[in-house]
Amino acid sequence: MKRIISVLLLTVIFACSTSKSKTDHTFNRDITVETAEFGVVQVPILSEGDTLVLNELRFYTITSARDTSSMMSSIYGKSTAKLEGRYQSNLPQMIWKNKGILDNDTLYTISACGTETGTDYFASIAVFDSRNKDCLDSSHPDRQKLIDFFVSKIYKLAN
Repeated sequence: MKRIISVLLLTVIFACSTSKSKTDHTFNRDITVETAEFGVVQVPILSEGDTLVLNELRFYTITSARDTSSMMSSIYGKSTAKLEGRYQSNLPQMIWKNKGILDNDTLYTISACGTETGTDYFASIAVFDSRNKDCLDSSHPDRQKLIDFFVSKIYKLAN
């Protein structure tokens, strides 16, 4: 009888266990801009009792939450400022101020950060123009050009 109960118990345990594989966060070196996983996400930020909404471009097909900081450093050199991380204290926000990105006279401020937790894994970019307007807002005229620029640059890092 004990043997039957043991067999039944093992059968139930194995039948109920999931076969879901762990998420693979390793970077696929064959990734292209067309197959990369990224998107613009609205992020609520608390500032002096008010809630502001920030748009950030998140990259999910990455090797590290620091990929956007590495990309920015390779393009513009050392960051202008370093702030507390938006998501994790050990992953600070790196800021580059007054940088020309597009073929126009506009200078931009760029914030790069990211997170690596059990539930979230991404590197991100937030962009503001010289008038302090959120450039990833759907109404900003440079939005798509900036998205295209950063997407093309971050996936060139891996190759």
